[in-house]
Amino acid sequence: DDAESWKHHGEKVPVADRIWFAALGPDTPALGEIKTEQQIYQNQIASTIASLLGMDFKTDKKVGDIISSVTKK
Repeated sequence: DDAESWKHHGEKVPVADRIWFAALGPDTPALGEIKTEQQIYQNQIASTIASLLGMDFKTDKKVGDIISSVTKK
């Protein structure tokens, strides 16, 4: 049952490695729901949010690139 298995997902659940991301704001292009061939990773989200706030995200872990379709950069 998918309704039950999502709570205990892992590599045995198909596409459990995928997440969704939404951005809304005055500096975000109004693109609606988009699907692209571009792969976006979770480590890009903090950099993207920091960029929208005019900040530069730094950490000792690997930081992904800013998601340019969200920030117009």
